[in-house]
Amino acid sequence: MPATEATSIGVKAAPILSWGDVGATLLMLMLVLGVIIGLALLAKRFNVGMPMQRKQHVRVLSTTMVSTKERVVVVKAGNSLLLLGVTPHNVNLIKELPAEFEAELLKEKPSS
Repeated sequence: MPATEATSIGVKAAPILSWGDVGATLLMLMLVLGVIIGLALLAKRFNVGMPMQRKQHVRVLSTTMVSTKERVVVVKAGNSLLLLGVTPHNVNLIKELPAEFEAELLKEKPSS
């Protein structure tokens, strides 16, 4: 039977919250958080997420850092090869590359 407290008029009332209730609530909270974290780790482990696109129309083939914030990027967009200059605030087309360049680029790229 739970402990009771005396009030000013002499009527005994049960406490609003006992330590057993607090402990059970914290235990359930920890259990729910554990399930959420466990499911997130499983999803990350098995690469569950948004469905992948069937075909990528724009691919980055190569990237070279020019300075700490600027880089030069070779991008294949559709059937075009583009050499782009990329800064934190801007992307500029430097040159459209010939189609033969892709074969040379893929030949130089080390296999993963």
